[in-house]
Amino acid sequence: MKSVTVTKPTNKKTLVDQTFPAIVDKFPHNVQKIVVQHDNTTPHAVTIDPGVVAATVSNGRRFAFGEQAANIPDLSILDLGFFNSIQALQQKMPAYTVDDLIRNVENAFTKVPAVSLDVVFYALQSVMECILETGGSKKYKMQHIGKEAKRRRGELEESLTSSADTYLAARLADL
Repeated sequence: MKSVTVTKPTNKKTLVDQTFPAIVDKFPHNVQKIVVQHDNTTPHAVTIDPGVVAATVSNGRRFAFGEQAANIPDLSILDLGFFNSIQALQQKMPAYTVDDLIRNVENAFTKVPAVSLDVVFYALQSVMECILETGGSKKYKMQHIGKEAKRRRGELEESLTSSADTYLAARLADL
């Protein structure tokens, strides 16, 4: 196995050759503006590079970039429990080589109960809805929605449906 250091050129190549085409392929065709949020680490700071900017225009669509505010973990699926769920299982398996570690992580990923990950993704959707309701602001108050209790009663939706007011707030903020 060969390790690869993630440098600006490596990140740029991945964005241009893999990430942007995959996003365009998966987004509904009627969406013209696709907003991509990235963190502020140096390898990710390629959004003003002319090659990256040129790659963000595809069939009349364009990408807009926003930086994740520092110390705002709410939009990171890893910080919402995804990583912890996998790591808790992976650490119970012995690993003597990097290949062992990778295999253990992959095995742990397949063994994490879907219910655990459903709750994490539901939390992510709740955070996104709060941000949309506040017109893109990071100043919002998360409401306790009782995900676990809803799940036990069989009332936890697969995905949240936003209200018309949330949609209008997002449109007014040009999100």
